[in-house]
Amino acid sequence: MHEFARLVVPALRWDDAHGFGYLEGLIDDALDLGAGGFLVEGGPREEVAALIGRLHAESRHPLLLAVPAGRGAGETIAGCTPLPPFGAVASVAVVPAAVQPDGRAAPALDVDTVRRAARLTARELRTIGANWALAPVCDVDAPGADGAGSRAASDDPAIVGAVVAEWIDACQADGVIACARNFPGGDVSSFAAAIDAGVASVMVSSRAAPAFGARDAAAATAAIVRDLLRGRLGFEGLAVTAPLDRDDAVAPAREPALAV
Repeated sequence: MHEFARLVVPALRWDDAHGFGYLEGLIDDALDLGAGGFLVEGGPREEVAALIGRLHAESRHPLLLAVPAGRGAGETIAGCTPLPPFGAVASVAVVPAAVQPDGRAAPALDVDTVRRAARLTARELRTIGANWALAPVCDVDAPGADGAGSRAASDDPAIVGAVVAEWIDACQADGVIACARNFPGGDVSSFAAAIDAGVASVMVSSRAAPAFGARDAAAATAAIVRDLLRGRLGFEGLAVTAPLDRDDAVAPAREPALAV
């Protein structure tokens, strides 16, 4: 049982009325079984740091401590720096370059803007003991796409790939592993760029992806995880699901079966 527990990452979410105290039983059970990590969301910085410190101290093995970080460590942690949505950071970083013979302007990337956002995110996460940033979204900003909108860098896969590669490299260089989110998205080339940049983890969507052979949840489809992610793209790192309890594509009664 303990070996299987290493594959489970319980979510610990701050409650304004009860803090993290209402989770004591869950935390004790998860640590006893040997959970591989925890997702921590919400709460004041000091409370979060204390919780994460306890988890590290009481676990029998090194833990992955994840925090949603698409808008910096301050996305959910009060007292950390909230950053603009990833799409906004990317829009500032993409600058016009020379006009091509066909009249199109080939964009260039101000990599320092992207890398500064990633470094700030990583450094603040490390100060509270977290070591896993649930970012960046690597999907393209296409209507109806998983993660579309201001969370995505662009509607151009080449721009998305360039932006996420820089963000991932800067984040992981500062000691926090990144997570390329919402695979396979609308275009796998941006995920290929993330993998080439050395991303440590990929979050596979729990939504259907019929264009890639997944009529049901992508995360539970061999054609997506084994054939496309592991096989064609050659990803050898950590593949994870989206948080099942916060995914409106997953009915609560279906969570256990999908997890298995």
